[in-house]
Amino acid sequence: MTVPTGIRNSEALVERFGGWPSFHDAEVLSLQLDRRGELGEPGPSLTLVIHLFKATGQRDLRGGMAWGTHTAATLLFASVSELTLEGFNNQNVLWDLDIVKLAAPAVPERSFSVELSTSHGLAASFFCGVAAVVGVEPYQPGPESVYSRGT
Repeated sequence: MTVPTGIRNSEALVERFGGWPSFHDAEVLSLQLDRRGELGEPGPSLTLVIHLFKATGQRDLRGGMAWGTHTAATLLFASVSELTLEGFNNQNVLWDLDIVKLAAPAVPERSFSVELSTSHGLAASFFCGVAAVVGVEPYQPGPESVYSRGT
């Protein structure tokens, strides 16, 4: 996948996955809203921790696809506006995460359009002035995760 334009520190995810990862079937582990600014930008901010992974090309013990490169990616969005959130629950599986740099925003706080489309649970959309990858760490899914089976 092509790296979305303008995301600070995007190379951290590219290095981990060998390219911009697919967010299809990724799980949102946490979502934090803060009225204060982050990254030297005015508030509010939104932080997501997302469990990302990729197919290994092998089968697990049950014959299903085996998953590897399990990662907890922390994404921070600053100067968030027009936020809508729906459906956050005990498992928040994304269909996709779209981060689009807007060509000529009328105001700097609307530099990006962000949409979290859902397979199950959390769906969200908003505009923001800054999008950044602020953490990329190996992650071991717990027994409650379908991605821990057979690994």
